[in-house]
Amino acid sequence: MSIAFDDRLARAQAVLSTAEARVSGLTGGIRRPVETGSLPVPSALASVLAGLRPGSSVAVTGSTSLLLALAGAAMGEESWCAVIGMPHLGLGAVADLGVDPARLALLPDPGASISQLVSAMIDGVDVVVIGSAVSDQLWRAAISRARAQDTLLLAADPPGRADLRISADHVRWRGLRRGSGRLRHHDVAVAVTNRGLPSGRVDITLPSVSGAMVVSPLTTAASAPASSAPSRSKRPALSIVRSA
Repeated sequence: MSIAFDDRLARAQAVLSTAEARVSGLTGGIRRPVETGSLPVPSALASVLAGLRPGSSVAVTGSTSLLLALAGAAMGEESWCAVIGMPHLGLGAVADLGVDPARLALLPDPGASISQLVSAMIDGVDVVVIGSAVSDQLWRAAISRARAQDTLLLAADPPGRADLRISADHVRWRGLRRGSGRLRHHDVAVAVTNRGLPSGRVDITLPSVSGAMVVSPLTTAASAPASSAPSRSKRPALSIVRSA
């Protein structure tokens, strides 16, 4: 066994041990059971998405900002969130997108231990975000485990099926004026597909990586809500609007 492989294995084991310690702490007293009902979504998506069901799987393509905004809204005021496989994600950007860093387990580079880490996080927290590429086998196992644990599973363009698919198509960037300034916001068209059936489309504004989080509807296509689950009484829908 090479020294390089030994070092990599040691790092992976250290990451896994840290994650297991964090999960043990969460399940020991911080985590609260998810209630029956739906988790809130950003208010800009309310016309096409009534809520996210605990235990469901959601595939998000085209926008990391949208993926994290969904996670931040679903966390509410009590739940914890784990983000796995996003090595370039900073805490500042996470906070701007509505994710509370005080209730966040950030595992940027899971490496060979990704299967164990995904399982541990699904068992330990209420919202899990997978940003790195995963195998079809791992994705199927994660869906099954999340359903059993009532954990919301969000992923960036995962393989295979998902209960809900949300895609964001770039429309335009805004911020430059007369050749000066910075690109601060970009408009995207968001389409929601519920179990293979189109549920609606809405245009929203998302910030640049360095901008404050602003989610506001531009135009809305009439559609039915993507979730029929009732609203949760203890976690009202969040409105993610932060001043620049």
